[in-house]
Amino acid sequence: MSMPNTEIECARNIALLYYLGRIGCKPQRNSIQDCEPMCKADINRALSLQDEKLLTSTLAFLSSIRDDAMRVTAVCVEENKSSVVVMVTANAKDSHNSPSYFDAAKEGFDKIFRSLSLSGDSSIF
Repeated sequence: MSMPNTEIECARNIALLYYLGRIGCKPQRNSIQDCEPMCKADINRALSLQDEKLLTSTLAFLSSIRDDAMRVTAVCVEENKSSVVVMVTANAKDSHNSPSYFDAAKEGFDKIFRSLSLSGDSSIF
């Protein structure tokens, strides 16, 4: 009696997972307050770590432009020397709709950042 390929593949994956073993240590929570003294020492930063976290969570909220559990977004904000890079990703059940989804999110972010840059108010950040 032969097993279908999916069952063989599943059995193989279970066997491989056995060899990975258990997690060596429990996950730990990293506190922003622990990193703040190091970040304050870096005078080249435009955003504090707390502000960067707030910006990231706000953009993540704004990027979830659809009420769809099959399309959950994640946002990464990275500060470079003279700019801030915003990266957005999403898990998508099907990838053929992703370009329009990302285009809509990018267009929205562009409008927000354009408005902020035109305001000239540096106290926003």
